[in-house]
Amino acid sequence: MKRFHDINEYSFATLVDVYKKFGVPNFQRAYKWGSKQLTDFFFATESNDKSYFIGNIVCVLGNGDNENRLIIIDGQQRLTTICLMLIALRDRAKEILPEKDHDKVTWIDDFLKDKDKRTRGDYYVLKPRKNTYYQVFTDLIDGRYNEKLVKYDKAQLVYIRAYKILKELITGKIGDDLEKLHELIDKVLELQVVAIILDSEKEVFDAFEGLNSKGLGLSVSDQIKNQLFGHAEKLGCLDDVEQIWDEMELDFEKVAPDLITKFLRHVWIAENKYVSVKDLYESLKKEIQKNRNKGDLVAYCQQLRDYSKFYLAIFSKQFSHYFDGLDTTVRDALVDYQIIDNQQVYEILVALYIKHKKDKEFKPGQFRDIVNLLWNFCLRAKFSILSPSVYEKHFANYCRIVRETPGCDVKNKSKDFIDTLKNLTKDRESFIDCFVSDLSYTSDSKLTEFLFKKVIEAKDGGKITFKKTSIEHILPQDPKKWNLRKSEIKDYVHLIGNLTLLHPDDNQNASDWPLEKKCTEVYKNSHFKFNKEIESKYKDIFNIDWRLAIEQRGRDIAGEIYTLTKI
Repeated sequence: MKRFHDINEYSFATLVDVYKKFGVPNFQRAYKWGSKQLTDFFFATESNDKSYFIGNIVCVLGNGDNENRLIIIDGQQRLTTICLMLIALRDRAKEILPEKDHDKVTWIDDFLKDKDKRTRGDYYVLKPRKNTYYQVFTDLIDGRYNEKLVKYDKAQLVYIRAYKILKELITGKIGDDLEKLHELIDKVLELQVVAIILDSEKEVFDAFEGLNSKGLGLSVSDQIKNQLFGHAEKLGCLDDVEQIWDEMELDFEKVAPDLITKFLRHVWIAENKYVSVKDLYESLKKEIQKNRNKGDLVAYCQQLRDYSKFYLAIFSKQFSHYFDGLDTTVRDALVDYQIIDNQQVYEILVALYIKHKKDKEFKPGQFRDIVNLLWNFCLRAKFSILSPSVYEKHFANYCRIVRETPGCDVKNKSKDFIDTLKNLTKDRESFIDCFVSDLSYTSDSKLTEFLFKKVIEAKDGGKITFKKTSIEHILPQDPKKWNLRKSEIKDYVHLIGNLTLLHPDDNQNASDWPLEKKCTEVYKNSHFKFNKEIESKYKDIFNIDWRLAIEQRGRDIAGEIYTLTKI
């Protein structure tokens, strides 16, 4: 049973007055609030009455080792933002007031830094967890930050960007109105929190698990990080583990912070067996504890970091450089996953990557062929009534086959799995129905262009190597050109059957031409057979019933794509 030193509601000003100093421990994530969170926080504070409640903060009593600071377990993003907002308010006040009156706003600094009466030294009310964060935070408090003189790293720049956003919001809202300025300062100082103060610093790492069991919103990845850092601290390698994790976490935060939990789960499935999100923490907790010395734990984290680079490269184009070192044909096959939304397959891709790293008999040709086949399945599954839950267990079982089979024989041992994928997506008509109704250029522009290129390459027998292409609407986006109303075409204009892809040397200025002119002057003379068919196969249908033409052409394209995505 945990003992609580204090559970009470406080205003920010009173909390600072009572507890003086706060610190962020090493196992906490870096400050990361962006424009949306900051804007929401600002307007929630500004538009509500004083004493607006912003949630719980959970802390542990400090001791002499950490300057007797309260250690923040949950709530550091909000407390840091309050401090940054006070800095921005102070600086705006200095801009509004004449220089002789600047002393009238220095009292704001009392909530940011103070003097220790025992040591007679200054201290900062909030101390971020790392020295680099502490440096930029104190630079902002002391008004000495200068991006031209100091080269701040990416994590430090998060603080500066947040300060600038808040300063801009304040300036835009209050202008030069001192009364509004003081009113906003009061609202910030009177923001209400429920402070839950644990009695002992020994409970820091356990506190995360306790909070999660009480439903206070900690993610699985936060729990795992806490467990990892706690174990690293015991083994004496916290700095190394923290650095590796921070690098990995920063990469995920650039694209999708929540993706890190999926990554950890997919790595577990790739290396071990199927696990649900609910059971992931307990499984990884045991795995972490198996590392008995700091060398093993650091190596475990380095391996995780390596896998994360591969995983992120699958997910986002901005990390494609992490594929460097892979065979070119494997790399090209993997890049295609960036345009299709099926993260369940990542567990197999990770398993294949691990096999490639550990078993030299698993040749690039096998790797590439399986990756291509899986992409075809993902495309077919995307346009079907198939639930991911139906094939996820099959994916996990195939990870075991990849893991346990000698590298030279993986492709041969994949036959039963491939047959399963074929059976799951064997309904061609169902695929065509879903494809025609679900694929829209407005929501899937990259996938639409990619699939058009596949069809064109199959028809013309060559690879499209030029980068500049142009998606064209057959029925123009301006319905007046066909004497139609917008309401008549809105459900058809972006459907696959009404789209085509122009060659760079095709006429690019025909978007709103009548169909007859488009067909005779553009499509008939196109460098692509795909476009010539609009004139030879569909022109007459368009002239009779444009809806039927769009539907028929869409179904024909869908059928060709089904054939091209052979499993």
